[in-house]
Amino acid sequence: MCVDNNAIFDLVRFSLTAAAVGVASAMIGLLHARHHKHETIVGAVCVGVIALVLLLLAAGFSAKHIILGSVKQDRLKILEALAIVAGGTQLFYVLFLVLEYES
Repeated sequence: MCVDNNAIFDLVRFSLTAAAVGVASAMIGLLHARHHKHETIVGAVCVGVIALVLLLLAAGFSAKHIILGSVKQDRLKILEALAIVAGGTQLFYVLFLVLEYES
């Protein structure tokens, strides 16, 4: 049971860290939308990729918990679902920024 609690702690820790970096990514994305300069899109892509990596790590923990069926609490199930959805959304955000950077 101790390993399961440590895994849940890791899931929560990476989810909260990814959320904070995701908010920073959104703020830099709004700055880029306002100014449309080369410097702002590079910053938006960099912070977006960092948020994406953290969200994919949290989504990996979520997938592990879902496959093993080790989560019984509804709040953790909701957190796992949100981590997976946020990871997919962040992936599309970074892809759109990269496509805009290349054009």
